[in-house]
Amino acid sequence: MKVLIVDDERLARDRLNRMVSTLHYYEVVGDAANGEEAMQKTMLLDPDIVLLDIRMPGLSGEELYERITQHDPGQAEKIIFVSGDTSSPDTARFISRTGNPALSKPFTKQDLLQ
Repeated sequence: MKVLIVDDERLARDRLNRMVSTLHYYEVVGDAANGEEAMQKTMLLDPDIVLLDIRMPGLSGEELYERITQHDPGQAEKIIFVSGDTSSPDTARFISRTGNPALSKPFTKQDLLQ
C-alpha cells in the first residue's frame, strides 16, 4: 500500500516515514510539508493512505481535506488524521463529521496498524 505523509514538522515526517517503512506491505511514496504540496502529491501519486496532520500553517489539514473531498471524494476516504490536538472540541467535531480515523500524537506503530 502506498502511503503519503503530510506534516509541517520535518521531525514528525521523518518519524512517520521510519515507522511506516518498518511495516510490511506499506511503502512511503512521498511526503509533504504543507497543504498545497500535499494536494499536488495526492493527485499525482494516488496513495492508498494519506497520513494528514490537522494543524498546519497555510492550508490546514481541515482545508486540504475539504479540497480533496471536492476533487476526489474517494481519495478523501483514504485520509487518516494525525494530530496533537484531537481533544479540542473543534478538532473532535471536524474528525467526527468526516468519519475518518484519527491518531493522537504521540502514537506507536501498533496504534498506526490498528
